Amino acid sequence: TKDYFMSATEVTQALYEEVMGADLKPDYKDKYVGPKYPVHSIRWIDACEFCNKLSEREGLQKVYTPEQLTYKPDSWSPEQTMTNYVMDPAANGYRLPTSVEWEYAAKGGSEGVKSLFIYPGSNDYNEVAWVKENAALTEGGDAVLHEVAGKQPNQLGIYDMAGNIWEWTMAGKATNQRVFRGGRYGLHGDVYQVTCSY
Repeated sequence: TKDYFMSATEVTQALYEEVMGADLKPDYKDKYVGPKYPVHSIRWIDACEFCNKLSEREGLQKVYTPEQLTYKPDSWSPEQTMTNYVMDPAANGYRLPTSVEWEYAAKGGSEGVKSLFIYPGSNDYNEVAWVKENAALTEGGDAVLHEVAGKQPNQLGIYDMAGNIWEWTMAGKATNQRVFRGGRYGLHGDVYQVTCSY
């Protein structure tokens, strides 16, 4: 295996807007908007394009190449096309982690084996994750998204791996299958153990 780097926080809206040159506010309709909030509700292709643009900005090779796929959703519908992104594992640019890489980082890497936790960095999700039980602004209110790094990090210094928003990962470097990892602020925390995926 090769070493890899991972951001200490989810991608913030400030970084996303800076790299993409796009204003997220019209899509977010002023809900959960702010420079330190994580980007949310973006498609897989948006995440791949962000990685490519960040790579270009820093003089690195693009990892993803767009390709048009034609498919038939069922036998009676006409053919449709969609954009898919193919990963070049030899490229040195930014990319989404594989599900296995994400889990290794969530467990705390080699430091994590010294103290195995149920959740990334703790046995108590209240310490490391924004979830339904603790993410409301008022008692009895709805759970809401929070700014990144509002809870304690795991052993590697990575925040919000068990809750705030789900994170895109790839099933593997040789496949374009997508897997959600982590937790989400509106769902129960007891289900977001390090090994869960969706």
